[in-house]
Amino acid sequence: MPLPEYSRAIVEQARSNFVHDVRCESCGYEIESVLREGGGRCPECGTELDASRPSRRGGTLWQRRRSPFGYLVTLWRTLGRAPVCFRGLSLSLGGGWSLMVITSLVSATAMLAPWSGVFIADPIRRLRFARTTEHVVRIFAWLAAEIGALALLLGVLSIAITFGLRVVGTSRGWRHTPRTATLIAAHAAVGWLLVAGLIWMLLTAWFIATLVAARSEASTRWIGDISGWLATHGGRIGPWTLPGFILTLGGLVVAWLTWVGLRETRFANDPAAEPLFRRAAAADAASKPRTEATVSA
Repeated sequence: MPLPEYSRAIVEQARSNFVHDVRCESCGYEIESVLREGGGRCPECGTELDASRPSRRGGTLWQRRRSPFGYLVTLWRTLGRAPVCFRGLSLSLGGGWSLMVITSLVSATAMLAPWSGVFIADPIRRLRFARTTEHVVRIFAWLAAEIGALALLLGVLSIAITFGLRVVGTSRGWRHTPRTATLIAAHAAVGWLLVAGLIWMLLTAWFIATLVAARSEASTRWIGDISGWLATHGGRIGPWTLPGFILTLGGLVVAWLTWVGLRETRFANDPAAEPLFRRAAAADAASKPRTEATVSA
């Protein structure tokens, strides 16, 4: 169905406005006019204009290959080399929502799993007394609901943190579309998984410490005193203290990764600007033989 005349005009105007908003990714200088004139470098910072091409952003491995290997490599690179990872983030490829869902579910599972055998409503403890299939199904359904609720909370927090920091970036002249912000939030959500891994490490260290201390009567008494103190004061502080601390710590990690992502994509050009770069590159290539001939003459 063809668009009405006024709708077509609005679409063309939006495209025209975007083309005129092509920027140098290094300094944010408007380079649309320079591209049309066949210039090869940004007049503001001297960076080659080809470095600002949308196609130069090849995408993370998860964006290119939706597989367990691609997922693990993407998480590793996001944590280990966040600036490089976000510098290659593609705005034309998807994968944001799927990455967000998977990371949130994995993080929620990893956060809840270490407490098995500790809480009264723990599924492992309840399974020991399950006598019917219906009871077992109910236990696993409740566990899935817990993981789903925590995963939803982590996803919402990731989105809230990203769009909050996006407002700060906008005040600095950065530009991020909602799609770009969602991609950044999905990759930065690995911060929750990092905190979950930290919990596992601390609990494992405590378990090893108790095994080592059990060899001595004095050490056993010392461990018991610490456990009793934690149980007593933990009850006084409230049941939300530890979850609140974990979510706060994870939120700080996610916020840091998000800020890195926003900074590395602050002047990224929309894929719709790719034809403009191609025409500029073709014009530049066509002018080189004539230039070389002129120099030889």
